[in-house]
Amino acid sequence: MITWIQKYFQQHFRTIFAGLLFITIITFVLGINAAGGLGRPGSRENPSQPFFGLDLANPADRKLLREDAMLNLELADQRISAYRRMGIPIQLGEAQIDSYAYPRQAALWLADQFGLSAPGKTEFDAYIRTLPAFANPQTGRFDPAIYNQVLDTIAANPSLRLGDVARVIRDSLRAIQVENLLAGPGYLLPAEARSLIELNDSTWSLSLASVDYASFSPAISEPAAADLEKFYQNQPGRFEIPAQVRVDAIEFPAESFLAKVPALTDSEVRKFYDVNPTAFAKPVENAPPTLLAKPDDKPKDEKAKADADFAAARPKVEEAMRLDRAKRLAAAAAADLAVEVFTQKITPATLAPFLASRKLAARPVAPFSRDTVPAELGTALGTAAAAFRLDAGRPFSDEVSTAAGSAILVWHESIPARQPAFAEVRDRVAAEWRAAEKLRLFVELGKTLRDRLAAALKAGEKFEDAVAAAATAVGVKIEIKDQSGFTLAQKNDASVSSDPVVPLLKNLETLQKAGVTDMVVVSGDTTSSGPKAGVLAYAVDKKLPDPASPESATRRTQLANRVAAYAASIALNDLVSRELPQPAKTQP
Repeated sequence: MITWIQKYFQQHFRTIFAGLLFITIITFVLGINAAGGLGRPGSRENPSQPFFGLDLANPADRKLLREDAMLNLELADQRISAYRRMGIPIQLGEAQIDSYAYPRQAALWLADQFGLSAPGKTEFDAYIRTLPAFANPQTGRFDPAIYNQVLDTIAANPSLRLGDVARVIRDSLRAIQVENLLAGPGYLLPAEARSLIELNDSTWSLSLASVDYASFSPAISEPAAADLEKFYQNQPGRFEIPAQVRVDAIEFPAESFLAKVPALTDSEVRKFYDVNPTAFAKPVENAPPTLLAKPDDKPKDEKAKADADFAAARPKVEEAMRLDRAKRLAAAAAADLAVEVFTQKITPATLAPFLASRKLAARPVAPFSRDTVPAELGTALGTAAAAFRLDAGRPFSDEVSTAAGSAILVWHESIPARQPAFAEVRDRVAAEWRAAEKLRLFVELGKTLRDRLAAALKAGEKFEDAVAAAATAVGVKIEIKDQSGFTLAQKNDASVSSDPVVPLLKNLETLQKAGVTDMVVVSGDTTSSGPKAGVLAYAVDKKLPDPASPESATRRTQLANRVAAYAASIALNDLVSRELPQPAKTQP
């Protein structure tokens, strides 16, 4: 049998081999085509992701979704709009934009389903006047000068048109209609409303006792070596030496380009003045212009006043404009040099003669981390990012803005972050251990002071006398300041960090008349480290709002509207979560 098989394969080997080869080739070709490797592009394309009238798998649809959402955010957020006008880039992650864009698209889809038409001109114009992007930061009201500045910014943007802005605003009005429908009545239980109104609208009179941290000098014994070692081991990241970079800077100061700034025309200077209304103390104008179009000429008396204001400010306007133009020339020169460095394939070894031929030089800059950029390089986040992108393969940066103008950075060394040995940072560990121990004792002092003051007040002493006695007893400096006639709602809206009441807001929620809060440790400003003071508050008076007053009725309406808006937000986000593809669950 075996002999027969051997003879058969010898006689028919070529035929059998050809058949096997044919089958193998066909199988290979079909497999490659299925994966999209040969012939036409394979059939394994990205599946569509329908999402309320859009396809999230389509790059054009995703781009439109995010651009519309970002534009709407700029119109609704005064800070974002101001940054855009000043040329400061706004960096928001895709997830941040999507969290806003998705519910907005769901609302627009519902508007189509409900048959909600676009708003009329009257409603459209009224809504424009409410947009924060067009409001004066000082007054909070619509400002035609800022409005014109926004329009000029849009006109200078080749990727944006006024028609896009109008469409986004109309869509926002339609989305608001949907949100109002989804919101419902915003029902709030009477007891809940009363509690919230009392919390936010009670009128307070406080005496604030500020305990000076610098005057607190507790006796702190010298730490044992074991204590320091433990402190170091428990917080290794606290003592890590961050990554640094060492660069040279080829600088282009703006002052060197002032002589090259062309003569300024009257119209250029006036336009620069008009689009920077807050920079030159221009008076606020209250009359709104025709919306999304240039306003008509102002009345003669207003125009004459504006001309007089401009004439008075003109020297400062020209100086600022010349410096602005000089900075642009410096930036252009730096950008041109960066292009030359790239096209001529300059290396760090050939850089010195290349710069000498152009009467330039590279100045060494001390090594710095991302958080310690030298002042001469400016404080822009982009400077640190540009420096830390450099390495041996890419030793030259593009143009970066500096405090004086522009520069190109030349890489020398990247110093990685490292964890120092305990012996290397022992003195620093000891200093921070003492600082932490002092803070711990200061917090304990706050508890002691609070108990002393509460007992003294209960015994009938005046708050001022009780504070003076406590300060003498514990050996610290305590300053008393009074604040009266405010509500928590006002303080929450202001949120001014320098206001001594702001750190105590959470404590005031449960404070009653004649009570004393726990001490809150207040940090210093950005130029100092560590605490600045500890603050306690004594409630001299707390007047509850009249539940029958018009103000309480208005507050109840506002609270109901917030509840309604929250309900609409939940409904839209629920729709979004149902529409978006869910991640596959892994099997246990």
